[in-house]
Amino acid sequence: MRPTPEELTDVWLHVYSRASLLEAEAAIDALSSLPAGSDTVAQALMCSIVVAYARPFTKSQITKSIRTIPLKNIRPPRELAATHCLLLELRNKVFGHKDTIPSKRHAKAANIVLLRRVPSDFHLHASIVADISSTFWAQVRDLCAFFVAHCVSRLTPFIIQYKPEIMQRPEGWYELVVCEPPDEWLRRHDKA
Repeated sequence: MRPTPEELTDVWLHVYSRASLLEAEAAIDALSSLPAGSDTVAQALMCSIVVAYARPFTKSQITKSIRTIPLKNIRPPRELAATHCLLLELRNKVFGHKDTIPSKRHAKAANIVLLRRVPSDFHLHASIVADISSTFWAQVRDLCAFFVAHCVSRLTPFIIQYKPEIMQRPEGWYELVVCEPPDEWLRRHDKA
């Protein structure tokens, strides 16, 4: 039995979406455990959270001719919809791209240039102003959990249907190949 190219694409989209959302959750955990004064690391973690979260809601190239947005038609819970929109806006205007115009929903999130005047000179610095509360990150965690559960629900039928065939193969790593016959949909992969 062989999965259809559509099934293989669906698995690819949902595995990568789930992985990105779990990456965002892990970065939230790391952010919440940072000691005071870790501004540079906090900034990097915020960037990581926003970019990882947004991946399933931005275009992915599946084949040379097919581009899609993995979770395009999946709506967040109503109570988290504003947080979801803000995350995508932060990705598009503050973290993923460097716009000078602040986010419409979060005026305190902007890319600015700071000028530091010292006795005999001045220095220019790029900075992201993002005063984001721990409550916001808790909502992001809830969004991640919601979308991860969706991905798992989409992957479960594939796992149930193809587990017997997969379990007939020798132990080891395999790559799921998004392809059409006659190419093999699973091939050995030497994960080093």
